Amino acid sequence: MKSTDIVGFILVAVPSVIITLVSLFRVRQKFRLQRTGKTAAGIVIWIEHEAGKSPAFYPVVRFQNAQQELVTVRSSFGITADRYKEGDQVTVRFDPADSNSMSIDGEGLSFGDWMTVAFGISGLVYAVWKYFP
Repeated sequence: MKSTDIVGFILVAVPSVIITLVSLFRVRQKFRLQRTGKTAAGIVIWIEHEAGKSPAFYPVVRFQNAQQELVTVRSSFGITADRYKEGDQVTVRFDPADSNSMSIDGEGLSFGDWMTVAFGISGLVYAVWKYFP
């Protein structure tokens, strides 16, 4: 195997592994919150926008956790621009041990979540196929 093949393999495989692991972590987090998370009534207090990301809108939600403390959390799961508006009432699922780990109820796994996992795995398969015939 030539050194250029090793470099090519690394340039394709490493990002593919990172994309796959991050995507699987997010899928696992959503599954865990759906299965074991506690629910609470919340209100969207604003929407954060991050330029250059897709989806780039993240609702910031205020709700009471299991200890009856008022918590304000930015969702780590992006949404489309017009899904929620400030003032919308939502139900959140949160981890009782860590109220900052939450998702808005009803936001199941999306097609994009699975496509990101598939993209990462495809890149890894391609790297093995291309550089290890």
